[in-house]
Amino acid sequence: MYEFIRLQYRMGRLNPEQVKAFAPQWLTTEQAETIINNGESR
Repeated sequence: MYEFIRLQYRMGRLNPEQVKAFAPQWLTTEQAETIINNGESR
């Protein structure tokens, strides 16, 4: 699910708030932040 959400975000189909909303059911909060920050760690 992480990869699917990451791809949807990169294609512009999800915004940062939508990505964060997938935590904690589908992602960890840390994974959501990683997606939003383009894969860069904090």
